[in-house]
Amino acid sequence: MINKNLKWIKNGILSIGLILFLYAIYQDRFESSLIFAFTSILAWLCVGLFWEVEKNYKLIGNTLIGAGLIISISIFFNFGVEPTAIPLGGFVFNNDGIWKALSILFLFLVSGLLFRYIQEIVPAPINPFIDYEPKNTEPKFQSDDWDIISEEELLMEDYEKIKN
Repeated sequence: MINKNLKWIKNGILSIGLILFLYAIYQDRFESSLIFAFTSILAWLCVGLFWEVEKNYKLIGNTLIGAGLIISISIFFNFGVEPTAIPLGGFVFNNDGIWKALSILFLFLVSGLLFRYIQEIVPAPINPFIDYEPKNTEPKFQSDDWDIISEEELLMEDYEKIKN
């Protein structure tokens, strides 16, 4: 029940962040849109970090890669493409904006791929506590009339064997 509610909370955080991000882009408030995007990603990660018992690293990696794509596309269209007055509807590519978009995309891809393959990269934890059964220290036979066998009796087989 709590996992289902947690999933709704996490998806709600990401969807509200995406809506606010797109609204800020629509209003030409690029700095505000980045604040909304990064705040929603960080809030999503913190909720998962504190409340999830078993973490899904592939989902974290996929979310980071998707967020990186959305943010880098918005950076590209805001800083990488400039409209021109003549000819009407023309545009010029800006190298600085393209570089910013590609560098953000690279950083998100690397971090997302690291999260996706973290279980293969990090070795499994070693459990120092080995479960073992303690040896039974009680004697097998509850008898007090033990005799030590000598070598001669052993060779002559002149002794009585105890049966289990």
